[in-house]
Amino acid sequence: MIGARLDAVSEIAESMQTHRTSHTSVLEMEGADVTSSQPEIHHIIVSVLSTIGRSPDIQRGLTRIFHRKATAAEFIAVIQAILIAAKQLQQLCIIEDKSTNLQRETLHSVLLRKLISIASSSTVINGAAKLLSALNKEAADRQDLHNLFIISDGKFPEVAEGTRRVELANEKLDSLIVVHRKQLRIHKLEYTSVAGITHLIE
Repeated sequence: MIGARLDAVSEIAESMQTHRTSHTSVLEMEGADVTSSQPEIHHIIVSVLSTIGRSPDIQRGLTRIFHRKATAAEFIAVIQAILIAAKQLQQLCIIEDKSTNLQRETLHSVLLRKLISIASSSTVINGAAKLLSALNKEAADRQDLHNLFIISDGKFPEVAEGTRRVELANEKLDSLIVVHRKQLRIHKLEYTSVAGITHLIE
């Protein structure tokens, strides 16, 4: 396993080096009819690494998600990073069909081929897209958990029912302020919030 990891890291390092020198080679060979899949492969790998480098720490984010410590905004950022990287890796056209020799022509590391195949699979892409389509990013950025899930299309009936009950409870509480004003003889009495707890009377 250690040897496989070393091979994968070595090939990634080689891709980065090849990507840096490929631009010079292209300029020198300008006008020549030369076709090669290798520069494109290296370009995609480097592009994915650059994207991941600018994205939130995916490994740390997944760990926080697994332990239920991630905020909604963190969850969305991590899933977005995974989706973008997966779509870029999908350009390598690495498929799971063992009958094709395409993988062997493009990447030498068995571990790297396997990891890219999994990371760019339709399961990962469709799953990430489905998660993002169910969440309201603006609400997540505002930490508005009441509107975090998109329920307009009939999804999450439990959330829709809970939202309805919360609205009814808020309406009842708002109507009670009139009663409290009369009982306490404070005409300008309003609810206050402390540490995120609403509808308190001081």
